[in-house]
Parts: sequence; structure tokens; C-alpha cells
Amino acid sequence: MESLTEKKFSEIVEAHADAIFSLSRHILRNKEDAEDAVQETFLKVYRHYHQFEASRSLKNWITAITVNCCCDILRKRKSSPSGEPMDPERFPDKKQGRDKEDAALIVEEVLDRLNPEHRIALLLFYMEGKSIKEIAKIQGIPQVVVKVRLYRARKAAQKILMEM
Repeated sequence: MESLTEKKFSEIVEAHADAIFSLSRHILRNKEDAEDAVQETFLKVYRHYHQFEASRSLKNWITAITVNCCCDILRKRKSSPSGEPMDPERFPDKKQGRDKEDAALIVEEVLDRLNPEHRIALLLFYMEGKSIKEIAKIQGIPQVVVKVRLYRARKAAQKILMEM
């Protein structure tokens, strides 16, 4: 593996910072924690780049580090996964039409109510477009566990939606 030069590291940061922040923000539900996760992710990328296997996808490797950093923050937080409480007044009545903005708020509320394992599974699968095999590698779990988490996450999301 080639050594990590300052230029190469800058290119990595520039190429992945927005995606890492977005994923972290969705997992952690808090801007400040997401910023901490991004910083910790890049620190780990810098420190452990020599361990990166060229046969792996750099993006998947960085995603795995990001998810692990987010999980560490969630464990340390030991409180509600939501950084900012949702205001029920922000959501439209079921009888009203829902436009894209309303739909985005509803998705945020559903994600907010899911437990972190389910939220991470859904975000990696739907937002990041990762396959079940990729998610299993990123999280270091068997593929069957990923499938179960996705199934349970979908069921929990359906239940939340029915209650809204």
C-alpha cells in the first residue's frame, strides 16, 4: 500500500467529507455529534491508512470507519438517539396532501424513532445504496443478520407510519 501523503489525504477528505457528514448526521440525529464523527473518521483514516487493503473499496472502508465512529458516539451518549426532539406540529394531518418537504419530515421522524441498528441498516441500504454483502462487510456481521435487521427496520418503520 502506498503511503498517505498530505495531498492524497486532502483528496480523500475532499472526495468523502460531504457523504460522511450526511451519513453521520442521519445516524446520530445531531449536527455536533456528526461533526465529531467526521473528524474522528478522518483521524482514523489518516492513522490507519497503511492497513487499508487496495483490493477493498476505499469508500466502503471509510463508510465502515464512519459507522463504527457513530456507534461509539451512540454508546457514549447513552440517551435517546435523537439529538433534537421532533415537533409534532411540523407534520401534516393525514388527510392533507403530502409534498416532498412533508415526506422528508416524515422520513426524518421515522428514522428518529428507530433504534440505531435498524436506522444504520436502512441508511446504508437505501441512502448509501450498499448491498447486503457490503453492509455485512462494513459492519462485520453475517449477511443473514443484515437481512434480519433490514426486515425488522422496515416493519418498525411501517408501524411508526401507521401510528402517525
